[in-house]
Amino acid sequence: MKESLLGATLLLLACLSGTVTAEETGPQIGRQLNDFTLNDFLGTAHSLRDLDDSKLVVIAFLGTECPLARLYGPRLEELATGYDDSEITFLGVISNRHDSVTEIAAYARRHEITF
Repeated sequence: MKESLLGATLLLLACLSGTVTAEETGPQIGRQLNDFTLNDFLGTAHSLRDLDDSKLVVIAFLGTECPLARLYGPRLEELATGYDDSEITFLGVISNRHDSVTEIAAYARRHEITF
């Protein structure tokens, strides 16, 4: 892994349901992650290592039915668009297993999310 990825700052935003331990409630900014690969709703695979040139990676955990995600999804899109020319990359991760590909695509279209 390149140093740029290892040094990338990470911001986690989550719509949580369930219990959280005291250790999990601390700040997650600056946390380093190992590489991972996930498919987008179109079936295209994306890996964290593909973002080695980014100085900052923002990972937002979203859910199609989450009221909070419905509120901050469009704002995240504004931020992603505003930082488009810089070295900041936004990733949206749908964190609910029950969200179907169709629901995810509708959420992205409805809120005009392109990241």
